[in-house]
Amino acid sequence: MARSSLLALMVALVACRGATPEPTQGASSYPYACSRGYMRVETSYPGPSDGPAARADKPPLLLSAPLTLGGQPVVHMLPSEQLVMTPVPVYFEPPPSFVFKRAWLKFKAFGSARYKSVPFVSARRGLFAEIPCEEVTTTGPARYFISMVDERGEEVATLGSEAEPFRVQMKVFLDGGLPSIPGMKPPCPCADTADARPR
Repeated sequence: MARSSLLALMVALVACRGATPEPTQGASSYPYACSRGYMRVETSYPGPSDGPAARADKPPLLLSAPLTLGGQPVVHMLPSEQLVMTPVPVYFEPPPSFVFKRAWLKFKAFGSARYKSVPFVSARRGLFAEIPCEEVTTTGPARYFISMVDERGEEVATLGSEAEPFRVQMKVFLDGGLPSIPGMKPPCPCADTADARPR
């Protein structure tokens, strides 16, 4: 492993354990506060040696398509790009009049043959879930959609679908800023993105 990649990996691992690393000499980086679970970490996340991994001066790039449930508009923050080896945060606010028991984030990593799922949890006025970082280890599009079920576990509605899922492009360099949900910092990376750079 190249010296710059090894150094970046050590910094990322220390950050996700809750420590605050010293600034990395000679590495391209920008400071931001990231979160891993309920932990808040102040860190300087290093990008690959030939430039920063994301634009700290720009907002994240999100899907702009209008979504509805029961004929009512849905507030949502669905990212269209994210760094590899970094959780993909997904947030939406269902209309108060729409009744369901639980929501699931269904996702399929690039190159994967089947969908997996994680439950949504309450966050501010809406619901939040993440595609885990270990599922997005390579560049390429990951697919996802949202499934809502009733008390019997039967699906009552979806945002997106298995046939027409949303897509988030996993990248080494982002065109926009890091995606997050309202009131939370962007998720911490799990490992060095330089190792996932296309060769």
